[in-house]
Amino acid sequence: MTKHLLSDIALFIEVVNSMSFTRAAQRLEMPASTLSRRVSALEATIGFRLLNRTTRKVEATEEGAAYFQRCKHLVEEATLAHEEISDAIHVASGVLRLACTPDFANLYLAPVLTRFSKENPAVSVELSLSSKVEDLLTNHLDLAIRMGPLRDSNLVARPLGALKQGIYASPDYLKTLDMGIRTPQDLSSVDCIRLSSSESGSTWSMRPAGSSDAARQKVGVKGRFVAGGPHLACQLALQGGGVGLLDEDLANVYVGAGQLLRVLPEWRPAEVQVQALTTSRHIPARVRRFTEHLSRALAAK
Repeated sequence: MTKHLLSDIALFIEVVNSMSFTRAAQRLEMPASTLSRRVSALEATIGFRLLNRTTRKVEATEEGAAYFQRCKHLVEEATLAHEEISDAIHVASGVLRLACTPDFANLYLAPVLTRFSKENPAVSVELSLSSKVEDLLTNHLDLAIRMGPLRDSNLVARPLGALKQGIYASPDYLKTLDMGIRTPQDLSSVDCIRLSSSESGSTWSMRPAGSSDAARQKVGVKGRFVAGGPHLACQLALQGGGVGLLDEDLANVYVGAGQLLRVLPEWRPAEVQVQALTTSRHIPARVRRFTEHLSRALAAK
């Protein structure tokens, strides 16, 4: 075993994740030539080629891919051990690279990040705001925050909490309805502002307050507007564009000002589940501390 074997394996793992010596070297803050030499030394030590190198890209050989799958857990364990030592002396450090949707960031993140930063001064934060599910490895992200059902993924999901929703409309819009909205089924005959045009986005689920899930009803809704996000849905509701299924925290500001009214207040729409996605179950202290902060903040709402 060579003196720097585990370190060289970690360098190889980073090159595979980045699919580039240049990007990996930037991430590791070392010369690309040094990185290439260290990976070549690792290949010489184990006796087979790990990477196919061209001028345009770098990719693992068949043997390299198998070696990557076996070794990445070793590197994760070693990194976790290092982080746990730091955690033991109450120091979380480094850059927390976080992805989430712009709407979630605008609604919830500022106070959480402020408190987190005060308690963890050795951690800086970089945000990537996008409605798309980003590749955590390729984009060098520590975690992503996602709402609602998750598609099949190799990522590890950690529940953080849930966001309460309500059904709202402007007073002027409600005045235009001859029969009003007295039951959930009445929603199927009015303009509803949907977040997506998918089947799930066009089906609103709710139950009477105080009842169990067994009493839940599903209503198919339609309307002229598919907002794509809660902030625009709220603005459309304020302008009389229809009835919106909105985040309670977002809508309550306008309810207090008399600009929105809650529709069917005795019914409780399904909550939106919030989850943290990571590439591994082994997460560094800065990620663990942040998810704990966010989970507490959501539970307090």
